[in-house]
Amino acid sequence: MANCSANAKDTELQSQWAEIQRLPTPQQIRFSLFHEFGCGEGDLNPKPNNVRRCLIDVTKLQAPDCHLLIHNLIKHVENDNLLLLHNIRKRLDQVGVKLPSVEVRYKNLSISAECEVVHGKPLPTLRNYLQSKLLVIPWLLSTSQASNISIIKDVSGIIKPGRFTLLLGPPGCGKTTFMMALAGRLKHSLKSMGEISYNGYRLEEFIPQKTAAYVSQHERHIPEMTVRETLDFSAQCQGVGSRKETMMEILRREKQHGIVPDHNVDLYMKAVSVKGHKNSLQTDYILKVISRKDQEQYWFLCQFLSLFAVHQMSLSGFRFIASLFQTFVASFTAGNVFIITISLFGGFIIPRPYLPAWLKWGFWATPLTYGEIGMAVNEFLSPRWQKVMSSNITVGRLTLETRGLNFDAYFYWISIASLFLFIIIFNVGFTLALTFLKPQGTSRAIISFGKFYQRQRGENSNPADAINKVVRESIKGRMVLPFEPLTVSFQNVQYYVDVPLRIPKWWRWFPYLCPSSWTLNAMLTSQYGDIHMETFVFGGRKTVATFLKDYFGYDCNSLDIVAIVLILFPLTFATLFAFCIEKLNFQRR
Repeated sequence: MANCSANAKDTELQSQWAEIQRLPTPQQIRFSLFHEFGCGEGDLNPKPNNVRRCLIDVTKLQAPDCHLLIHNLIKHVENDNLLLLHNIRKRLDQVGVKLPSVEVRYKNLSISAECEVVHGKPLPTLRNYLQSKLLVIPWLLSTSQASNISIIKDVSGIIKPGRFTLLLGPPGCGKTTFMMALAGRLKHSLKSMGEISYNGYRLEEFIPQKTAAYVSQHERHIPEMTVRETLDFSAQCQGVGSRKETMMEILRREKQHGIVPDHNVDLYMKAVSVKGHKNSLQTDYILKVISRKDQEQYWFLCQFLSLFAVHQMSLSGFRFIASLFQTFVASFTAGNVFIITISLFGGFIIPRPYLPAWLKWGFWATPLTYGEIGMAVNEFLSPRWQKVMSSNITVGRLTLETRGLNFDAYFYWISIASLFLFIIIFNVGFTLALTFLKPQGTSRAIISFGKFYQRQRGENSNPADAINKVVRESIKGRMVLPFEPLTVSFQNVQYYVDVPLRIPKWWRWFPYLCPSSWTLNAMLTSQYGDIHMETFVFGGRKTVATFLKDYFGYDCNSLDIVAIVLILFPLTFATLFAFCIEKLNFQRR
């Protein structure tokens, strides 16, 4: 019965594959067999009782389809990834198809640069920069000299396909310049001689940027995009290249030899050979092979718990300090002292092994200590730090010992518990301070002894007796400081600010070059409404237009000119920006 079932499945597979091969070759690349899941009504959930294959259009694969396909191909990252690559190579070898390759040859390659000779170290200092920009008047600073320096001199070689080529050399020997020359991205300020060819074609005969890529050491990612969006964007920029033509040749030869490929491998190769996908199948493949493996190693939940506890502890501590000292100045000073103390005793400034014996208690009394212990133990005792060194100790354990944090793994939970204990203590202190401490009020009214005596001598001849009387009355809650009632009257009070002096004549050209001045001109002359309405300003009546003309120098009839100037400013700045990017070199060695 098992043999009959297997033969039936093979017959079904051959009939389905024959249905694909009967299509024209350009149409065959669009269809393949999808195995085991979701062969009808878009249902991609596993159905163990209904295992079958169905015909699917690879140009209409959705995100769940791509995810399930990669899951079928790579269930175990360490083994199935290499198996997939071997199966693709095996399919190519069966029909004798070779992937396109590129051989790079460089002959008598020489690169030189004209460098400026500066006094002192050749660093991009302000003096060197200004000196390079003011070469038209070198006598103002110092005499400038230039020299032609050879970076690469008469090198030849071949970079063969299918190999990793390692380029080694000390810093500043020209490695980056050499690679950028091969990639066709050499700077215009450098002079090159010799010949570089790709498969016999010189760089002048094609566009090398579409064939070779140079990966810089500087970060070039777009921070607003996720990992998936970045990989999808890169796949859309690169396109499918020659994969479509290669796949069509494979299908044509398999049809001639009657070869039925593995359906999962066929579906993967066809899906990456057609264009028009918003979500690339290669993105799912990369995330499956690389990213998820890294995420498992970082222990994200434990690190998050440590950071959360440290954050809450710091918030609670500063709240307690603010409630205890109440005023801004006192709280700010106490907060700075708190930061310095926890940084000093927490092992950040002075590691634990270097603390004096009589200060060891400060390490354990500091709340930030437990955050450091928790995060350090969780990180450096993880599997990726367990490589054993020659001294028979792991890299992670050695790192912990150098900082005096050589604790066992269970200290992570002790640290978390200690941090939450500090949180409770600080919050309890914060509540008690708000409950029992009196708020800071305003200063009490005071009076000098002489003034007080003068006001009271009509009743008592002795100042001491007067004070005793006031004290007795204050105890009874009836103390009132004497005052004389005064009456203040005012009428037609005017408040004004003196008009500032006008801009000096020798400086009046500046507003015409300042974009803010033109923007203020447009705002004032266009937003006042009725500019002919009279208003009372600076002790006189003037129309709005007259006031703007006399005080600011803005003419309400020149609004069209102002609008044109405001449009010209961004165009001018954009032109200058493009010119500087194109002509000036701000990254000279």
